[in-house]
Amino acid sequence: MHITCWLRQSAQKLDYTEKALHLQCKCVAAYGDRGFPDRTKGMAALHWSPELLERVPVHTVPNSCHFPMVENPEAVLAFLREVDVIAK
Repeated sequence: MHITCWLRQSAQKLDYTEKALHLQCKCVAAYGDRGFPDRTKGMAALHWSPELLERVPVHTVPNSCHFPMVENPEAVLAFLREVDVIAK
């Protein structure tokens, strides 16, 4: 339990916004839709600035939450192919 609390607190303090805004390469993000039928509700949970959302486009993965690559691997694979991370 102690490690779980420590990990949660540590993760909540992470903020790579400034680094992401200055990346010199293409960057995209995959985010689980968390069961929200309206994409804007799920996106609001990110708490990303408009500048960051413009710089790092977010693809929502349906029927997934914290681990989209485990919960919906087919959709993640399709996303990776779409953004040319994996050959089609």
